Amino acid sequence: MTTLQKVLYGACAFFLVSDVFIHKHAHFGWDGWFGFSAVYGVISCLVLVFGAKSLLPLLKREEDYYD
Repeated sequence: MTTLQKVLYGACAFFLVSDVFIHKHAHFGWDGWFGFSAVYGVISCLVLVFGAKSLLPLLKREEDYYD
């Protein structure tokens, strides 16, 4: 494990634990749950990545397209 990975994992753990001590102003019932922001962020990132990968065949051009 590299130093950068240790720092990132430590930051993730810090922010997840600090979620207990921060008062959240939830607009809905579920957005006040513990760890909701982290889970929402991971799911959003995965949707964006897999969505972009599924659009790639539609946007792909041949190698000599601009020639």
